[in-house]
Amino acid sequence: KAVVPQQEVLWEVYADGLAPQTQIKFQDDKGIMTTKRYLGVGSKFSLHASDAVSGVELIYYSLNGEVFKKYEGAINLTKEGRNEVRYCSEDHVGNREEMRLFQVDLDVTPPTTLSEIIGIVIGKDNTVTPRTQIRLEAKDVLSGVRSTRYRIDSGRWQEYSLQSRITMKQLADGNHLLEFYSVDQLGNTEEIQ
Repeated sequence: KAVVPQQEVLWEVYADGLAPQTQIKFQDDKGIMTTKRYLGVGSKFSLHASDAVSGVELIYYSLNGEVFKKYEGAINLTKEGRNEVRYCSEDHVGNREEMRLFQVDLDVTPPTTLSEIIGIVIGKDNTVTPRTQIRLEAKDVLSGVRSTRYRIDSGRWQEYSLQSRITMKQLADGNHLLEFYSVDQLGNTEEIQ
């Protein structure tokens, strides 16, 4: 219907051709960054998206190849080893961000430490001479070993160095108890061996 007298009508329009941007954030106080990212027990991630014009409609994610789901809050990581998170967001006018991929390793298993007697061993009961040495070797498949500690006869705990070996020179004749354990980079601690 024509308006008389003619009037100029201004109608503001916003064009939105840009997709939202999504960031992934991990919540874990024991996580470390090396060439890979490792997380420990109780780790979870959250997704945060922003869109400058029309706003974010939805965030989608897939954890370890599962079907994509609508993101509704922080997600716990439960699978030890490599975890893959795929995610993207969509704004209110249908602009969808390109799929993103983030890989992270979850490490909840402590290291394992083996002992090896080097030198003379007499009989099956591990009788050794003062020149006998004991070498400890710790392994951790994911984040790596941070430290190995040992003690003899419930003495004070000492740091074990890979370059050194435990010597028997200072021990008197008789039975002795060697205890040891290792800790990985995330603080996962082995039971005392």
